[in-house]
Amino acid sequence: MKIICVPKHDQALNRLEFDENIEGDLIEISITEQVHSKLENIGFFDSINRLAGSNIDNFEDESITDKKILQKLMDSDVLDEKRYDTLGLEVKKIKNLFEEALKYQTGIFFYF
Repeated sequence: MKIICVPKHDQALNRLEFDENIEGDLIEISITEQVHSKLENIGFFDSINRLAGSNIDNFEDESITDKKILQKLMDSDVLDEKRYDTLGLEVKKIKNLFEEALKYQTGIFFYF
């Protein structure tokens, strides 16, 4: 399983750095290897990486915490679930996490 999460506040963000989160700290989703592979094959994560200057990749932990970058991704069509046919629901879940990251002003964290 691959985990993508958003800390709900600064204290949760600090605890995440030390893997000491408590219940209620995070909004998170898990994606299966199969869904991850499909998203990877269509270039979904590569598109995010290009826009964000990030390195979301297998066996990597990555985060996007810069509010301008988060907004840039939200303003792009990368997170438009209508672009992705059968993967639209999964992309919508990820997009919702980007929205939460902006709302809580913390960031989005990828544990792959």
